[in-house]
Amino acid sequence: MNDKDDVNPIGASARTAASASEQPPAPSARYVSKLQKQFDSLVEEKPNPASRGFFGGVPNRKSEADEALITHVTQTILREAMASRSSDIHLEPMGSHLRVRFRIDGILEEVLTIPNALNLFLVSHIRVMCGLDPEKGGIARPQDARMAVTVEGQEADVRLSTFPTPHGDKAVLRLLPRNVKPPGIEELGLRPVHVEILRQLIKRPQGMIIITGPTSSGKSTTLYTMLQALNAVSRNIVTLEDPIEMKIPGVTQGAIQSQIGFNFADGLRAILRQDPNVIMVGEARDGETAEIALKAALTGHLIFTTLHTNNALGAIARLLDMGIEPFLITSAVTAVCAQRLARRVCDKCRETYRPGEDELALLGAVAQRIGVAVEPGFFKELSRGKGCESCRYTGFKGRILLFETAHVTKEMKALILRKAGLDEMTKEAVGGGMETLLYDGLQKVNSGETTLDEVIRVAGAGN
Repeated sequence: MNDKDDVNPIGASARTAASASEQPPAPSARYVSKLQKQFDSLVEEKPNPASRGFFGGVPNRKSEADEALITHVTQTILREAMASRSSDIHLEPMGSHLRVRFRIDGILEEVLTIPNALNLFLVSHIRVMCGLDPEKGGIARPQDARMAVTVEGQEADVRLSTFPTPHGDKAVLRLLPRNVKPPGIEELGLRPVHVEILRQLIKRPQGMIIITGPTSSGKSTTLYTMLQALNAVSRNIVTLEDPIEMKIPGVTQGAIQSQIGFNFADGLRAILRQDPNVIMVGEARDGETAEIALKAALTGHLIFTTLHTNNALGAIARLLDMGIEPFLITSAVTAVCAQRLARRVCDKCRETYRPGEDELALLGAVAQRIGVAVEPGFFKELSRGKGCESCRYTGFKGRILLFETAHVTKEMKALILRKAGLDEMTKEAVGGGMETLLYDGLQKVNSGETTLDEVIRVAGAGN
């Protein structure tokens, strides 16, 4: 693929494929049916607590058999979620039944339906596990809590969030496995060019490196990976997070406590009195935090932080919108990296195929949109997953990073100082060699790591 000067709008066929890819394929009915049968047999073996009474929307007078059933149901859900590498469990009252969905590799998948009569019992039981008062269930306000669980020897922290609905409280459980080490830079699913970029960035003695992307795009994991690569007795590394998602021995990790007014700005001021070499700020949420972090980057500290923007240079625009002076940005920011997580084609059921004319036209249209020419035969052979038990018949297992890095070069500094628009900065960056998210995605489609639909789903046709 060779860079071109012209950047043309994407064709209608690409827009159609992008919208179609917003609804990824569901797991095979074989997988869902298997779990449903396990649950149905479990319920049949034990008494149904539906016949018990309710008081104020809270189940009461549960027998030991009832408790055993609810406990077993909860353990089954947690076990299946952790076994399938789920990040979140959704328990959703639908009126006629309770829908259970797992978020696996970024996609919500319905895996179970539970009789509606068990809904209040189940959510009440989870509240008790998290240390909440079950008598407060059913009140019209959200609740948050945490608990630690051990399922078949695997430990995890669980964050519970409840939200009142007309049919009862919806509960979402975020699973954070313990004893998980950050992956190495080479294990993030980056192409060699981006592995080298990250290695060079973290070698700098000072400056700010910003990681951008939407929620659940892997920003925290990338930050932890960078910190682990720098972790040494000779460095004092301090973090300020919300919350701490992964513990790194040798790194001083702290969390904000909004309930007592301890925020990112206050925490960052305190960290600067701790003689740090490297500082990780979970998110530059406001102008005050961003300004403190940028000034710290000018005084001999290496600063890592995140912002929620669609692409790398969007972070520069966001800082300007926060009221940060352009000279402070150009003096402190070294580079901005944007990323997305795309599902990886399952290794167990991968098959290669020759793309048809429609898919080749779509690939060409996407390439044209980002201003690159596709050499004849470049997309000669692609990969897809047929679906197997290992990937729950989705064709995907695990995720890889799509990545782009915008360096704050001399030319880019000039644009920032005069507050140039995002389009002008992007043109300069691409002209200077920046590979966009979509470019990186197309390379990974060609190498068989993921599919075009998946790249369009996570990166969009306009990045």
